[in-house]
Amino acid sequence: VIRPGPIVGPGDHKATARYGQWLDKTALPAPKARIPHVHAEDVATAALSALGRPGEAYVLGGSDTTVYDVLVGLKRRLGRRTLLV
Repeated sequence: VIRPGPIVGPGDHKATARYGQWLDKTALPAPKARIPHVHAEDVATAALSALGRPGEAYVLGGSDTTVYDVLVGLKRRLGRRTLLV
């Protein structure tokens, strides 16, 4: 059983896509709440490792990152001009 926190990165159609849609706006309130986002590649690695251990449960999360910091990085990567407040 794999229990990841919010997944971000290539191939993620949930959190990353949602954050990308938010960045379509001119201005956006960006929370400073800390959330343990986990990168998509780390989830894939954990899933492969877990295949050999049936019955185990893995809670996956990265370091606590603010939504604001994730949006700043994604904004830079996508070349968006959204004002984050």
